[in-house]
Amino acid sequence: ETSTCYCSTAERSGAGRRGSTSSKEADSPRFITRPQCCCHVPRMTPEGPAMSPECRLDVSTYISEREFSTRFGTEFFTITVGMAHEATEDLLCGAVQRRHAVFPLVYRSAETSRTFVKRFSDFEKLFRACEKSFRDESDAHGLVAPQLPPKTELSDAVSCTLIRRLDEDFLEERSSLLAAMMHALLVQSNAEKADGGPAAITRAAENFLR
Repeated sequence: ETSTCYCSTAERSGAGRRGSTSSKEADSPRFITRPQCCCHVPRMTPEGPAMSPECRLDVSTYISEREFSTRFGTEFFTITVGMAHEATEDLLCGAVQRRHAVFPLVYRSAETSRTFVKRFSDFEKLFRACEKSFRDESDAHGLVAPQLPPKTELSDAVSCTLIRRLDEDFLEERSSLLAAMMHALLVQSNAEKADGGPAAITRAAENFLR
């Protein structure tokens, strides 16, 4: 079985062996057909559709932050989850303030850079919206299914209430786990688009970025 796979480094260097190429061609990502692997992306042409400011994930391909370059053109994008920080919200007309964590999320393509601020509940809604599709894509391609980090709260035995953890170590770990979830989700979105089937994951991710 074969699939279209993104060649990130060494295989792109093969362009020089096929003859002289322009610097623009040398910088462009290339695709080959190879045995099934964990990197599934649809075939793209150099003249592929341009990205819109609305983060059109259905016409572009996700690449990890480590592999991403704006030289690849508007057909490619990356998403990163930054370090969480504490925020507060007013309840009861400002009489009560509740602390919570927010996570900066950055979308980048060759021509667009947008920053979003999300709460854990936003990631949870995204995960639940396409949980069944995760299982379908994982079974079909052997991909790692995204994992939603568990809700973690401390119990206050005195007040019999739950206290949200907001310590630095916990927020750093939570940010890392959510970044891993988003990476696995977007890899599955690539596979979904390559299959040409229902785009439940891609649509859910687009809604998440609005």
